[in-house]
Amino acid sequence: MRLHVFGVPATKGSTRSFPHRVTGKIVTLPMSKSLREWERAIAYEARMSGATFEGPVKVAMTFDLPMPKAEQRVRWHHVRPDLDKLVRAVLDGLQMGGAFADDGQVAWLTAQKRTSRQAGVIVEVRDVDALPDWDEVDDALRS
Repeated sequence: MRLHVFGVPATKGSTRSFPHRVTGKIVTLPMSKSLREWERAIAYEARMSGATFEGPVKVAMTFDLPMPKAEQRVRWHHVRPDLDKLVRAVLDGLQMGGAFADDGQVAWLTAQKRTSRQAGVIVEVRDVDALPDWDEVDDALRS
């Protein structure tokens, strides 16, 4: 399964907590206001692909992020957002979309973030049964 989802990727991991005005119970919400919309976009594309994986999977992600204003010519995005938080949001979106039952099925993961004029993420999910073609992996990491 290969997906290309357009839009500025949202992060998952940072939360804020506060007491509910009426009940007084503690409510915890994600810091990213766009997280829900981003996860839904990932889930929609996963659902539309029709792919469902039951065993261990390998996942490769390339995040295309807007260029930092201070550095318009840099290729690799080396400032916030954190790569691990971007990955969490995509994995949860894939799970919501039915690509796999649990993100614990991910046995092999590669991720990179780079600058681009068109923000989004490219995600590839495959069964892990076959050994990876390491030349293909090296070529993907170099591009």
